[in-house]
Amino acid sequence: MRSVSMSCAPVLAAALVLLATPPLRGETAPPPSGAPQPPTTQTLENASYFFRAKDGTVLMLLSVGLLSAREGTGGRPAGDGAEYVGEVSVQETDRRGEPLPDALPRTVALEAAPPVEEGGRAGFFGRVYLHPGKTYAVRYAVTRGSRDEILVRNAVVGVPELTRGFSASSIVPAEQFGPARPAATRFQVGSEEVVPKVGETFRRSELLRLYLQVYDAALDSKTSTPRVDVAFRFFRSVNGRSKRYGKPFSVRGAAGASMGLALPIGDWPAGPYRVEVDLHDRVTEQRILAEGRFSIAED
Repeated sequence: MRSVSMSCAPVLAAALVLLATPPLRGETAPPPSGAPQPPTTQTLENASYFFRAKDGTVLMLLSVGLLSAREGTGGRPAGDGAEYVGEVSVQETDRRGEPLPDALPRTVALEAAPPVEEGGRAGFFGRVYLHPGKTYAVRYAVTRGSRDEILVRNAVVGVPELTRGFSASSIVPAEQFGPARPAATRFQVGSEEVVPKVGETFRRSELLRLYLQVYDAALDSKTSTPRVDVAFRFFRSVNGRSKRYGKPFSVRGAAGASMGLALPIGDWPAGPYRVEVDLHDRVTEQRILAEGRFSIAED
């Protein structure tokens, strides 16, 4: 049975679906002469999620998945996953993706994802702080010394403006989320932690989890709390066309700054989906729309 529950606490719990921006496509670097070919021509896929930071910058959480984990390896690449090392290079560009003359690249290490269950996706996570409204060239690289493999994916990322009034973070398809532990981790976003789902793909035996944050909702003069109506609408891709799936889920007058959602999907057809989250500030009558994508796979 589906259920929806919301509270006025900083974290709102519900039963629902979601995802974030679609994976950006890149390329695989050719291996050195004599080295074996990578298992696929597009071995890496990535997703980026954006959150407002306290210092006025934007926190970008990175998720990088190894597609070779799909090939019957129990969610891990062939061999020892610890042999893989990942890093990401970020450099500011103009809006066409051309590097700026004085912009220097920054390199951030990617950490291996926690062990995954059978059928899951092996991958890496990282985080970097960027300036809102700017454009960056992002280069993901994963190497495996024992095979001399160098897997590369390139993308151009536009950082959203999250510091100017009523706005929302990316919608994150999550492995898990909740209050942050005492020791800060790479998954911490403010007072909470959110672990992105590598590959943004859920099995039907899992709960479909999503997470997002809402910024600068106006305060009601009587209650001194925000009043935001939230509506989630889901769309299934069928033969290249997007069709509404199921009934919308909605919550009226939500007061929390963060929203965590979970939904059983055992009866959902496998395939790609899109989610729209309509946010209505009832105090100012402002509206914003967040959108994301995810997939459901057979068990």
